Amino acid sequence: MAPALIRQLKRDTARTLGRNPAEVMVDWAGRPVTAAELLERLQAECAWFEAWRAMFKDGSSPCIAHLAPDGLPLLISTIACLLSGVRQAIVPHDASSVERASLAQRYGLTHWLVGQAWQGRTSELAGEGDWEGAPASPEQFDVVPLSAGLQSDGSPEAHAAFGEAEEALLLSTTSGTSSGRPGINRTTASQILSGVQRLDWSPYQLLHRPLLGPGLQHHSSRLFKLTCVMQGTGLVVRDPLAPIGPDVLAQGCTGTPMAPLALRRRLEAGQLDRLPGSFLVVTGADRVPMALREAVRRLHSCSLGITYATSQCGPISWLSPEALLDHREGLGHPLDNVRLALIGAPRLQRDGLGFHEVLVSKVTRWQVEREGGGMEVQQAVQEPFNPNDLIARSADGALIFGGRSNDVFLFSSLLISPLEIEDVLRADPRVRDCVAFGANSEHYGAVPMAAVVLQPRSAAGSGDGETATLLAALMERCRTALGPRRPHRIVPLEALPLGPTGKPLRRVLAERFALRS
Repeated sequence: MAPALIRQLKRDTARTLGRNPAEVMVDWAGRPVTAAELLERLQAECAWFEAWRAMFKDGSSPCIAHLAPDGLPLLISTIACLLSGVRQAIVPHDASSVERASLAQRYGLTHWLVGQAWQGRTSELAGEGDWEGAPASPEQFDVVPLSAGLQSDGSPEAHAAFGEAEEALLLSTTSGTSSGRPGINRTTASQILSGVQRLDWSPYQLLHRPLLGPGLQHHSSRLFKLTCVMQGTGLVVRDPLAPIGPDVLAQGCTGTPMAPLALRRRLEAGQLDRLPGSFLVVTGADRVPMALREAVRRLHSCSLGITYATSQCGPISWLSPEALLDHREGLGHPLDNVRLALIGAPRLQRDGLGFHEVLVSKVTRWQVEREGGGMEVQQAVQEPFNPNDLIARSADGALIFGGRSNDVFLFSSLLISPLEIEDVLRADPRVRDCVAFGANSEHYGAVPMAAVVLQPRSAAGSGDGETATLLAALMERCRTALGPRRPHRIVPLEALPLGPTGKPLRRVLAERFALRS
């Protein structure tokens, strides 16, 4: 652990929350919580965690996981854990016993954190009940060093992380959307301190009191919320399906991060029509279709900006609302602290551009107080990693998204990107959502197919004959636009299989509709 960084985190958080004690820092489902209330609860829980950690006289370092539903108590306890230097891992509270056992081994967990204070208090501060440190398995195994837990996992991410000097404070699993199997996210004290101090610019700094859903069971959602609290930005938490009402704007909320799928749903429900132009929606991850961008622009209400982001290092680029339609599949320009290089030969050609795999790394900076006074700026350079995306650069240096390298597939002698099929299908107003994929085939390698979710007015009350007619029309549309690159089958689904971050799971569909010999 890095005690100097932990002390700096604790000082910075206390100063931030102590600056305006009466200010509402968090509005959780209509329950306002002031900075003074948060600070008081954090200090109480930090004292508990520090006393508990001191019980380990043998020098071992415990690693815990909170088993708790979404709510402000879980967020506060997570922050207190960080400020006390206690390592923790994210384990979904509704995970099965098999999942818990697997994650406990991967993380090297030593304790579950449970307690009566969680029960039935998902929208309030935890005020009663003592925490209980329960062993991480029924066998009450000995405290296992984190390194042993990482070594027992065979993923490349785990072995690369094990070689780093700074120990992780927050552990979680990646979705596996890019690599095909879950890896390990390791967030260190320096990374958290860098996010809290905001020495390096991020698009999310444009959001004050961001509107967020209550989810805390995944890495990005929990890390973003705790950072908002510790840096004094604050947050407003509401049901992600509820309209954005005046009560949200009254809290000083200036915008929200929103995945493309959620953006499309809110757009269809008319929930963005009356927002002020100053309300900023930051969307991204990788692809935001041009049709979706144009639909938001036509509203003349809220503003839309796009960031290309990954779970390994957060935002990589920024496309401002003013440049939203400048490039097809444009992702904006890399941030100042991002290092990005196109590697290898082009994997895909489109619109006169060659799309390559990329290596990305990020420089993070933070400040620590010197013993003699004053502040010292320190920095770290992330090891380059490949997010498995295909990227091109325009003449002005903007990044253009070409799809995931492991989603592009070979059908006979044709290299096909699912995005070109999806663009054609989404242009039909009867299609609510779609995903294209290469169905596994021993003879052809992969056969282009697509799954579609039809608009309710197209699907409701439609018999098999009407659905078949609509699918035939979609096939003909694709045949006209794509020729031999068209999907050879279009299947209707009630919902698309999605990962925890809302990205479509193409591999699931590729296996489900594989052509068996």
